[in-house]
Amino acid sequence: MPLEAVGIGWYRRKDYPRLMEMFTDSWELPDTFDAWVESAQKGYDQLKSSGLPVERVYIDPDTFAQWCQARGLKMNTHARTTYVAAAAQNKHQAIDISGGRKPATR
Repeated sequence: MPLEAVGIGWYRRKDYPRLMEMFTDSWELPDTFDAWVESAQKGYDQLKSSGLPVERVYIDPDTFAQWCQARGLKMNTHARTTYVAAAAQNKHQAIDISGGRKPATR
C-alpha cells in the first residue's frame, strides 16, 4: 500500500492541559501549549518541505482514552504514534474505538 500521508499528532489548546494529565509520559512534552505548538509547527514544516504528504491528526482526549483502553495501551508516546499513524493512513475512514473501521462522515 502506498504511503498516503505522514501523520503528526496535533492538540487543541483547550485539550492540552487535560491531555498532559492523561499522558503517562507528559514530561516529554513542553509544559505549555504555546511552546508545544511552536515545536510541532517546526516539525510539520520540515516534513512538508521535504515533499512528504503530511496530515495533522487531532488527538481528542475522550476518543484517544477509549482507543487506548480498547487496545490495552498506556497513553504514552507509543500509543500516540500508533494512533496518529493509523489515522493518517486511513484518512478517508474514521478510527473506530473498538478496533474496527467504519466509513468517515464528512
